[in-house]
Amino acid sequence: MAALEAGDFYASNGVDLRDVQGDAHTLTVTVARRGDYRYSITWIGDGGRVLARATGDTLFRYTLPADETTRYVRARITDSGGRHAWIQPFFTTRAP
Repeated sequence: MAALEAGDFYASNGVDLRDVQGDAHTLTVTVARRGDYRYSITWIGDGGRVLARATGDTLFRYTLPADETTRYVRARITDSGGRHAWIQPFFTTRAP
């Protein structure tokens, strides 16, 4: 219950995450590798606005650009089999 109350959880229909770390400026997501799957990530800000996309192995990092004013950053991770994971938002200190 403490994790739910703190927002320390993620949703998934098959992608497992090894770690999620964030602060007011940088968010890092590490995916738990499964077989030979490849992964992509979409970084999302206010109102569902896509901030960035990346494809890679299992480690993804997003640092807010100096001029970004979104109130939060969250991520949707997709594996090459079409499964997803969604993390909770990390709130920034750069909001207007």
